[in-house]
Amino acid sequence: MLEAADEGFHEWPADSATTWKENWYWNMADREAGVWGFCHASFVRTQATAVFSACFMVDGRVRFHRHEAAIGADPVLDDGTLRVEIVTPHEHHRVTVDTPEYRLALDYRARFAPFSYGGRRIAANRQAIEHLRLKRYEQGMAVSGTCTVKDSDRKVAIDCLGHRDHSWGKREESKIDGWNWAAVQLPNKTVNLTRSFSGETFNVNGFVSTADGNTGVVEVDFETLETEADGRTPVATRYTFRDENGDQWHLRSRRFSDLFEPLRALREKQKTIIFENFADYELEETGERGWGIDEYQRHFR
Repeated sequence: MLEAADEGFHEWPADSATTWKENWYWNMADREAGVWGFCHASFVRTQATAVFSACFMVDGRVRFHRHEAAIGADPVLDDGTLRVEIVTPHEHHRVTVDTPEYRLALDYRARFAPFSYGGRRIAANRQAIEHLRLKRYEQGMAVSGTCTVKDSDRKVAIDCLGHRDHSWGKREESKIDGWNWAAVQLPNKTVNLTRSFSGETFNVNGFVSTADGNTGVVEVDFETLETEADGRTPVATRYTFRDENGDQWHLRSRRFSDLFEPLRALREKQKTIIFENFADYELEETGERGWGIDEYQRHFR
């Protein structure tokens, strides 16, 4: 069961032989306002380094912020540009991104209760991946606030849906083959699906949140429906999943934005790549439509 203290920093094994991280993540997409993107804070304890990131489409341009800093004795979710305040645990976060180009002031408020994967053991496949051993919870959010473009002093209101999650544990992305992660915001529910794999080993996680509560997901599979001409950059995906009640569902995505597009030349040279697609989604069984992340992580050998 989640506690209020779980929103903060956790103890870590100082002798860990595998990279140990504590990560926080928030996303949002208000296409009417022309603003979408994500914030990320990763405290890499085994390297005593914190990495703060913000990547947003603002005023027709992708804007990046990335900053590395030493982890002090009393770490905080604040690097001077990205600042997060946990106003009410599991209910209300305040996220501010203040760069020379733009300022985002966002309130994240819970749509549904958070879902914690810890201790549930409901997945049909429970294989362990050595370099990916985490505790994690995720939550669908309603997002409101403002975005100010500083060079024009233009301010737009933000009113949309978003997602946030928090994880901690052993995490060494370059030593696994990859994962697919869908975090989908529909009008009356949120759907989260993960399938991670390394060699012949894989595991799955997921849940569906509604006003009636959370339902765990026990099976997840995916099919890449379309890629770019390079054969590896995903454009559209179909997820098949079964929940703990035995119901089977299908989610179909199509990318509307690739925020890492400006890094394409650099990404082509990397062996470990994260494709962070902002996508339109449809739940086939009900026709419900919304938006979400369609994330592919791949290690190309």
